Amino acid sequence: EKLSAQLGFMFNTRLPYGPPDFERYKDTLRQKSYFRVDLGLSYDFMYGKKVRDSRFERLFEDAIVSFEVFNLMGVNNVLSMQWIQDVGGKYYAIPNYLTQRRFNLKLILRI
Repeated sequence: EKLSAQLGFMFNTRLPYGPPDFERYKDTLRQKSYFRVDLGLSYDFMYGKKVRDSRFERLFEDAIVSFEVFNLMGVNNVLSMQWIQDVGGKYYAIPNYLTQRRFNLKLILRI
């Protein structure tokens, strides 16, 4: 196709976690649910061209431009927890966040 679109959805339920070095049954805390939507659009300049008129078309076999948006909704997802221990032995969970919304523009030229 000359123009194509891709749409991806991902949803994960709340996973249990707890401080390190403890038994599994003590993992009583729960992370937030993970939700993500990705969108990609691509346009093929050479699709269906049998006769290559311009110098650009004769030089390249393929010319595709694509634009992608990762985490379209901008959801603040947590990947995991990093544990910090104070001098008294108490643990604190620090969340490791995944990237926010990202844009990607790509040009593919094949000779």
